[in-house]
Amino acid sequence: VLSYLPGVRPLALVNEGQRLGVDLDVDPGVWRFVPEAVEAGPLLVAGGRSAYRPEFEAFDVKDIESNINRRTTRAALGVRADGTVLLLVATNLTAGELVPLLLDLRAEDALQLDSGGSSTLVAAGRVVNRPAALQRKVATMITYTPN
Repeated sequence: VLSYLPGVRPLALVNEGQRLGVDLDVDPGVWRFVPEAVEAGPLLVAGGRSAYRPEFEAFDVKDIESNINRRTTRAALGVRADGTVLLLVATNLTAGELVPLLLDLRAEDALQLDSGGSSTLVAAGRVVNRPAALQRKVATMITYTPN
């Protein structure tokens, strides 16, 4: 997602696939209201097709120990064309190996969430997976409660 202030008109003229340079200047005062955040990325599926191009999101594709290449427990969030939400946790995969799995589940759009020891799936009050690494305590979670 690219968001910008209305006064930054040139950003509205960016085309899909165009590379941008970014200078990040964070004002700590702005973030004082954000005590926690959820990590996500890379994008895995868009429009029902593989969108896995981690190099465009500044992931290190050459480092075998990088977040995307290491085999670990993976978490992903996807949405089917009918609006069905998919919450996925899988063990011993690379980020790229999530793509065919999500396509088999008919995900229209999907992205990887934080992975490793924080990737825990709880259903009916029970942990239903074993993280590949040591299970970490986490302060932020995505919760789904059916109607």
